[in-house]
Amino acid sequence: MIDQVRLYVAAGVLAPWYYILELHREPTIRHARRFAYRWETKGGVFKLLTNGPRAPTSPLLNKAEFEAFCRERALPTPVVLAIVSPHGIELRAPETELRSDLFVKPVNGRGGKGAQRWDFRAGQYFSVEGEAVAWEELIERMQRGARLSSLIVQRRITNHQDLRELANGALSTVRILTCLDERGPQPIAAIARMAIGQNRTVDNLHCGGIAAAVDLQSGQLGRASNLGLDPTLGWITRHPDTHAQITGTILPMWEAALSLALRAHRSFADRALVGWDIALTADGPVIVEGNGAPDLDIVQRFYRRGLMDGSFAKSLCVQLERTFQPNSRAA
Repeated sequence: MIDQVRLYVAAGVLAPWYYILELHREPTIRHARRFAYRWETKGGVFKLLTNGPRAPTSPLLNKAEFEAFCRERALPTPVVLAIVSPHGIELRAPETELRSDLFVKPVNGRGGKGAQRWDFRAGQYFSVEGEAVAWEELIERMQRGARLSSLIVQRRITNHQDLRELANGALSTVRILTCLDERGPQPIAAIARMAIGQNRTVDNLHCGGIAAAVDLQSGQLGRASNLGLDPTLGWITRHPDTHAQITGTILPMWEAALSLALRAHRSFADRALVGWDIALTADGPVIVEGNGAPDLDIVQRFYRRGLMDGSFAKSLCVQLERTFQPNSRAA
């Protein structure tokens, strides 16, 4: 408790991040200041970059607009089949294409909240709990669920067969963090996310998933854990449900996934920083989403080091200078 109070006063460390970043292992002020905290990033630098005089206009938050933007630039992403609102359904593909496994999520959703998975079998749609509904009832349910935010309907994609046992039935994605510097977009870090337990819909850590750091050079996974607020799991080398090996596993098509993230950032070049959620499928890597204000706690926890000592912090400083002093040398 004394360490927490001291680190809060000296470095702004709030109690949850004391555990998320495992600062109890080295509770020094110098070590704590190596990390970027949410109040500094989401509540500070990211807001300045996205709301400043050179605010980005490329679409990341609206998932329907994001999909269209990616399609125009030949960036592989799941096709939006329909958009559902309380007023009805707007088909963007023939209705026959909706007779397939579907993934439904809010147009402006975050953190995996509100996501639904429906598997199509024998003319009906089955939820992950095994409930069967007809097409008409599914539309009615989606319309009720769209009262607060419209929903997009996509064909559900699945992982490459080498990753199926790590996915737990959900789609496992890799979060690849890229940041602009004077050379263009550069990879900063990457983590592989996996669902566990009864969650077979999303792999998001805020929905109870786990993750492991990815070595940027080789695509090899490190040890996995959750967000660190539940001490019962700790750090593991195998998936807790399927017992598939995590640590040491090399992701398939890793070079292609990394290349796709960098190519995507060049298309979103008005963004200083993007967290790309990329699924590794049998047909190659696919961009599921892009995040303009990604959670850095997640990356720092699984790499077990802060981001403020390296090139990442310098790149953010360059982007801030470019944003507020467009005629400076940084521009």
